[in-house]
Amino acid sequence: MAEKAPGGVQSVERVFELLELITDAGGEVTLSELSSSTELPLPTIHRLLRTLVTLGYIRQLPNRRYALGPRLIRLGEGANQQLGALARPQLKSLVDRLGETANMAVLDSDMVIYVAQVPSLHSMRMFTEVGPARPHPRHRRRQGDPGPTRRRDCPRDRPAQRDACCHAEKHR
Repeated sequence: MAEKAPGGVQSVERVFELLELITDAGGEVTLSELSSSTELPLPTIHRLLRTLVTLGYIRQLPNRRYALGPRLIRLGEGANQQLGALARPQLKSLVDRLGETANMAVLDSDMVIYVAQVPSLHSMRMFTEVGPARPHPRHRRRQGDPGPTRRRDCPRDRPAQRDACCHAEKHR
């Protein structure tokens, strides 16, 4: 669990600890898995989960596992839109000045989350999907450098489009 905030509300800290544990476990867990991952008493975990289920922030699956709920999507999208809206004018200015795609990403622990992108006008340009978290590429020299990995959107497996790939020279 993250460091406790001085003067914080214990139940709120506990709820976010559980949500983060569920997220870290891939989005769904059992009650016993949560119990073994935290020092909270089992009855406390169960009460907090029941409250989150009632509010729609998590859901209980037929197999009795707990999964992240749909109400979390709205919260995440709201936060993402706020950050993106603040960044877009500065990113647009960079694109106008440099003529290249500009991205804004935030580091969350060891994950990178792209929150905004303004594409360049070039027909060949970098594409990064805004939203999903990705592991932080500590070995990369700069943000956006594909390094030794292949991007999901790379057309390498479609030979007719290989030359259209923005980093095709790395595939030859």
